[in-house]
Amino acid sequence: MQGNKFEQLMYDVAELTPFQHKQLREKLEELKDKTDVVRFIEHEKQDPPLCPYCGAPDPIRWGQRHGAQRFRCRQCRKTFTGLTGTPLANLSHKERWFDFAKAMIEGYSVRKS
Repeated sequence: MQGNKFEQLMYDVAELTPFQHKQLREKLEELKDKTDVVRFIEHEKQDPPLCPYCGAPDPIRWGQRHGAQRFRCRQCRKTFTGLTGTPLANLSHKERWFDFAKAMIEGYSVRKS
């Protein structure tokens, strides 16, 4: 997910109706395993992403970084993961993202979350 799309998602979450909050909470509850949550957030998919730097398609796999697939662009030769260019790019403790997301959905402030 591109950074601007994720930022829009975060704004949209704040405007959800109580019923939509409940649906989102139920979807997150289905993801009990922390690795499932990380996969869900990182949107791991079959197709490699576009390069976030130059937009070139078809990068090559280039190892892993903290469990996430790393890619290298064939054109600009920069490396990236599926989270590069998003607000989640440099966050640590992926296993805590699920609890953080739940707290945000329940209406807690970022500080309290």
